[in-house]
Amino acid sequence: MAHNLTATQARNMSASDLVIYNEVDTITRAIYAASLAGDLSTQVTDGTTMTENTPTITVVGTSVGTGAVFTPNDTIIIAGTTVTLSSGAGSGTNVYQAVADINAASIVGLTASTDGAIVTLTYQCPQGTWSLALAEGNGTALADLGLTAGTTTATTPESVSYYNMWSGQIADRKKSYEFAQVVQNLQNDGFNIVAKQNTASAQTTFMWEVYW
Repeated sequence: MAHNLTATQARNMSASDLVIYNEVDTITRAIYAASLAGDLSTQVTDGTTMTENTPTITVVGTSVGTGAVFTPNDTIIIAGTTVTLSSGAGSGTNVYQAVADINAASIVGLTASTDGAIVTLTYQCPQGTWSLALAEGNGTALADLGLTAGTTTATTPESVSYYNMWSGQIADRKKSYEFAQVVQNLQNDGFNIVAKQNTASAQTTFMWEVYW
């Protein structure tokens, strides 16, 4: 059976791509915020498929049980910050207390959580470093919590591939089309939009600059 799908129809189907919709939506929200502040331009440097430069790393420890697991005043080092573990009045030295101590350290981008026996670290990387380093401080608290010393590197986000397409390093018709559709949507609404290299990013990504 023949499927009479024309090139135009295929492009129209691709135009419904959520990547395009979400990209344009995020840029439009940034425009609204900037215009309300009295500005005549704005930048989108992160938070979209094409511009992401703060990827998330998740480190899941092994189960250490629900009882006492660490020695009070032992320390661990997370992303360069030393965290001292304490003996809580209600939690003693179990994983709940460790999670509370880690979160109390206010490490930017880091959230610790637990199901009662396993410690999970969720880290939104800063622009300049797409990795999370864990190390023992005083004692063996890191291992006691089921976590392994070492550096975890973030999975490379799609934004790097979009940058490589934009900069001419790779040929990708789909990404090129999505990029062009985002630009066209904004231009159709009267905005000037350009992509620029995001020099603050740990890897090569681009950012959007819009002005009106």
